[in-house]
Amino acid sequence: MGEEGFKLERISDKKPNAREAWEIILLVIGLVVVGFFRVNTTLWQVAETFWFLGLTALLGIIVALVVSKLGVVNFGVPISESSIMPVKRRYLAAVAVIVGLATFFFISQTSYTVQMPTFQILDPGLGGTAILDFFAAIFENALFFILIPGIVFTVVYYASGIFSKGDDNQRLRGIIALVIVLISVPIIFTVYHTGTYGFENIPATTAVFVFGFEMTAWMLLMRDSLYVHARHIGNNLGILVFSSMTIETFFVELMSNWVVWLVGFLVALAIIIKIIRK
Repeated sequence: MGEEGFKLERISDKKPNAREAWEIILLVIGLVVVGFFRVNTTLWQVAETFWFLGLTALLGIIVALVVSKLGVVNFGVPISESSIMPVKRRYLAAVAVIVGLATFFFISQTSYTVQMPTFQILDPGLGGTAILDFFAAIFENALFFILIPGIVFTVVYYASGIFSKGDDNQRLRGIIALVIVLISVPIIFTVYHTGTYGFENIPATTAVFVFGFEMTAWMLLMRDSLYVHARHIGNNLGILVFSSMTIETFFVELMSNWVVWLVGFLVALAIIIKIIRK
């Protein structure tokens, strides 16, 4: 977390942190994986769309971090920053895990969902499609809830300064910029999804707007992307998995998969080693 604390005059801390580095690494890995889907699978059109979304987000985030580091302007992007409310990061991580699981098992089966825009050599199957949906959520989050809020906030904040003198109104300009971000980002996210829903499915479009508003509000309040990732990934994977099987079938498939047992063993081993070292 940044060391300077929350300030209304900017949307993120100035100092880079480890979470930002991991976010960039995840985006790079995603570009490689989705690039494979672009070349080798029947989902190439979907992969191509999200590959360019991810590339745009990655380059934009890097530019924002470099510009902020140089001190040219306070062009930051919220990834893991000082939040408005003093909540410890481990509690935010716990909330992200719980909400992600709740979204996967329950919320994804309601009308409050966000369908991936779909555009349909090798058939990737359910597992391959799940991987693509995972990185699609990461890419969309990076673009719509990290990069675009940073751009909108920076433009509004500095544009509003043209009509004022001195620095006495910096706090007011920050509030105005945050409000504009809270309104505009969900609208942009909804317009992006009109390719899936069109303008006639009002309930679905409303759900997308509310989802975008929820994600944007969280990023502005807590300034941490873990919740957004967990929520969006749970949404995408829940829709995918439970459109072809029941919850009961899912658990049967899960418990009969050797990969799940291997991962469980490694996690348990890591916990035991950590306890022993204490």
